[in-house]
Amino acid sequence: MATLDDMHLRVSPGAGVMGRFASVILVVPTVDRAHDAALTRILELCRSAAGPPAGRRVARLLAGLLATADPDEVPPFAVVAGIDGATNVVIISGDVDVEIRTADGVPVLLSGHDSTTWVDRVVPAVAELSIAAHGLASGLDVDLRSDLRDGIVPGVGAMLCSPVSSDGIKEADAPAQVAASPVAASPVMASPVMRTEEQSDDPTGLASAWLDDNNDDAGAENAVLADVPEAQRDGWDETLLTDSAPLRQELRFVPISLTDLEAPRRDPLPVLPEDRTAGHSSDAPAPVQVTGVLCNLRHLNDPRALFCNRCGHSMVHVTYGAVEGIRPPLGLLVLDDGSIYTLDAEYVVGREPEIDERVQRGEARPLRLNDADGTVSRVHADITLRQWDVLVADRGSANGTYLALPGIDDWQPLQAQTSAALTPGSRLRVGDRVFQFESQTHL
Repeated sequence: MATLDDMHLRVSPGAGVMGRFASVILVVPTVDRAHDAALTRILELCRSAAGPPAGRRVARLLAGLLATADPDEVPPFAVVAGIDGATNVVIISGDVDVEIRTADGVPVLLSGHDSTTWVDRVVPAVAELSIAAHGLASGLDVDLRSDLRDGIVPGVGAMLCSPVSSDGIKEADAPAQVAASPVAASPVMASPVMRTEEQSDDPTGLASAWLDDNNDDAGAENAVLADVPEAQRDGWDETLLTDSAPLRQELRFVPISLTDLEAPRRDPLPVLPEDRTAGHSSDAPAPVQVTGVLCNLRHLNDPRALFCNRCGHSMVHVTYGAVEGIRPPLGLLVLDDGSIYTLDAEYVVGREPEIDERVQRGEARPLRLNDADGTVSRVHADITLRQWDVLVADRGSANGTYLALPGIDDWQPLQAQTSAALTPGSRLRVGDRVFQFESQTHL
């Protein structure tokens, strides 16, 4: 099975930004001057997270940036990074689409177009993938001579393709795998039929025949249909392969609308009442007024901060002047399955946190932990926000709540009903589940 590192990254030329750093791939279709600072930070985070296992690390770093940044200052982007050989993480912010065909032939469409925050999803092994601005990924025009391996280049989109084996067939389209799956290619993503240098008339070895599902020339001599009975072809596109007969490959298509595609769900995820989703309430949290200091760009910060939590500017030489303002999110809790919870409100953590009075009164959000072994109590712990601090307290749970400070492996038990402050990088163990606290604030 090919990993992201093994695959070819074809670039669609343009004025955006493309980056590849080991197993991290970044596509920014459009950029303007207002995005310069955030784009620089995104590139730094992607480069720093590169290397196995990059996926969860880059997801945490980017989520921390997005939770605290001004949305108008962040360019639309998508990042794909490997977790291991079998799974990858996709993070999307803004009007960007990611169209995927998995190694099992399953088509997946992810888009940030309708998301109010960002999209992060774990997906299985990828056979092919296209990234572009919303609505453009399906017809992406890439330069087949390109294969970005490392670094940053201009571009507006990218296609990730499986490498070509010695017999000229893409690894993900090996005959045994095609036979096992009724979908060898997705109609939402036309696949280039790759050839080896020995099979090609092109001396560079990069020529390929492109599928053309919009060709109206029904009499074309090169038309090839999958070997399927006529009765089963109703509604199918007659796919044309514009290439010589010896190099034809049959690809079967099932007509699927983009609106029918559903991304696989990550398990376990909290099941919350009133259509609430993990990490975010359907209702915006009530703004909290706090006392802080302003950076040179007038972003409100913790008076103890060394750097601004929004723009990253140094706070060392800022003239201290206390002001009242709305408190920004204080960071993120990242669960061991990749779920992310924004700390812009307080949480009650447990197996059945909905029964807690504070949740029922709307004073805190429920953070439900699926726990098959019974190590998590029904109401296990509280995550509270006091001014600029994030506090955790055990609620007298059966198995206790444990804290590990940054860089320390030893777990320290928390005394019941006694609050302890979280610092960025701290880990929190609730039963057998583990959180990590991430924040852009540097104290």
